Amino acid sequence: MTNVIAGAPEQIIIAPVNDTVARLLGSKPLRDETSVNLSGGFAVSPSSSLTMTADYYYIKIKHRIMLSATFDESATLAYLNSKSLGTFGGVQYFTNGLDTRTQGVDVTANLRVPDMGGGTFEWTAAVNWTKNEITRVDSVPPILKSTGEPGLIDTVTWIGITEERPDWRGTLTGQYSVSRFHALARASYFGKFSSAQPGYCDFCRENYGAKTLFDAELGYRFNGVDLSVGIRNLFDTYPDQPSSPALVDPSDPTAGTSKDWNNNYGTFPWAAASPFGYNGRYLYTRASIPLSR
Repeated sequence: MTNVIAGAPEQIIIAPVNDTVARLLGSKPLRDETSVNLSGGFAVSPSSSLTMTADYYYIKIKHRIMLSATFDESATLAYLNSKSLGTFGGVQYFTNGLDTRTQGVDVTANLRVPDMGGGTFEWTAAVNWTKNEITRVDSVPPILKSTGEPGLIDTVTWIGITEERPDWRGTLTGQYSVSRFHALARASYFGKFSSAQPGYCDFCRENYGAKTLFDAELGYRFNGVDLSVGIRNLFDTYPDQPSSPALVDPSDPTAGTSKDWNNNYGTFPWAAASPFGYNGRYLYTRASIPLSR
């Protein structure tokens, strides 16, 4: 396949672990992943109109299966070419090369206010904290150490697992209904994150700031039909753009900047890993018909 790495196309082979190319670069037979999953929580209703919940979860995965780094050092490719295995720009193979740990907390609250202006008002709040960590990485196979490969897992993968999803997220939703009318307003918070997409190089790291999005909806229930109009991302909020033009390949000062690579030279102007996308404001209408009452 062809990958664009640091702005340059490369022909990359994804070799099965029992393939000659993969074995020459130190691949091992794959084994089953193992995991431990623990969770617990509680719910409390101090009054008939208020409910609160809190949950904790812990997930540990050992021998996680994933793609290795792209092995494309010149010494690695020269070694493979000396074996008359063909010409290509890099090699990857699947590996059980790391262990990961995920833990997090979910907290929610729901407050219902009846008889407000003749209708019912409801608040729902939710906060989530999740942390992903890599707890172990296999050492580099001896052959790859001798050819100068930096690691079995590259920085792009490390960032993708540990920092490419916000640690903090939250929502606050208000809903009001009176007679046949109903309305909704929602704020959604997405914390900061980092990514090396789509440059896919060890020095393509970008840091992106937190954002808050707002939604609104208004509806009316006709006889048998509920018609709503709404807007998502009311203020047309976009993720940050790559903002580190000073970062360049330290081995090639004349190369393009990470800002160029992380937007594919202008074709990908927004954070590719954005947790809320990069499509801006969205207007919609919806009609629903209940099949039973």
